Amino acid sequence: MNAALLALLFVPDPATLDWASFQAAVSSAPAPFTVALAAEEVPADRRAWLKDAAAAGRLELALRLPRDPLLPVLVAAAPDAAGEGLAASRALFRAAFGVEPAGKSSGKSGWRLGDSTASARSL
Repeated sequence: MNAALLALLFVPDPATLDWASFQAAVSSAPAPFTVALAAEEVPADRRAWLKDAAAAGRLELALRLPRDPLLPVLVAAAPDAAGEGLAASRALFRAAFGVEPAGKSSGKSGWRLGDSTASARSL
């Protein structure tokens, strides 16, 4: 497969992430990759570095909702609240990183939009 067609999606837990190792991996990676984060869960002192790395093209930032809720479940239970929560997270993401999210990931739940069931494996 052509390397240009490959993509890596990294969905870390910001609370337990070894930020120094992550920064070293991003700096030495042969190609950019996508990292899915909830801006609310990223330490304030790491947001500027992420913003700079994205601006330099070393990584792409995707939106992950805080606490990894299952969005389709929330939509079914309270559609207005789910939409408002997503909009609020997107606004905070834009404010924190200065860009629109490159995509959206549901994080540790393994849920992919379009799936009718959650994956049993943890990402």
